[in-house]
Amino acid sequence: MKASESPTPELWSSEPEHADSALQDPRQYEERSRRRLHRLNTLYIPLLRFVGYLLIAALAAAHNRVILETFSSAAFVRFCAVLLGYAGGSWLLLIASYDPSRRFNLAFLVQVLDIPALAFAVLYMGGDESWGFFLLILAVANVMQFGFRKTLLIAHLATVAYPFMILYLELVAHRAVSWDTELVKTFLIYG
Repeated sequence: MKASESPTPELWSSEPEHADSALQDPRQYEERSRRRLHRLNTLYIPLLRFVGYLLIAALAAAHNRVILETFSSAAFVRFCAVLLGYAGGSWLLLIASYDPSRRFNLAFLVQVLDIPALAFAVLYMGGDESWGFFLLILAVANVMQFGFRKTLLIAHLATVAYPFMILYLELVAHRAVSWDTELVKTFLIYG
């Protein structure tokens, strides 16, 4: 090896080593990009979603035990079954049906379905008494790779989900709710 040659030139190059072949064959580059996108949406993002919901479950257990002082093992097991069942089921759906070449983006639909799952977590953590209302902001952070318009759509849906959850508490669970406080929380979620 000559002194001017580097043992690992790809580490120092500003372009990936396959950049020349991509310029020669755009179809090969598109196929490689499609495979990367498929792996991202059927492995990495669902794995992060599952781990995130595990962390939310741990947070909910601690919240209910320490702050609300109303922890029930049976209720926690049901909560985990629903939350982790959703995470696992959405992962299986993506593995079975996701295709980046389709016009309909199944990965985005799963991101939209994260909003009711996160609202369910807030509801389990006490709803209007919960310090976890900020969890709905996670739905917005998760979709930034889809672009501005879709991120804005998720921001609106996550914001609307919180008052609907509070409305459920008032109408179905017959809980007295301070709407002034809940509207402030809603603006915090949107802001």
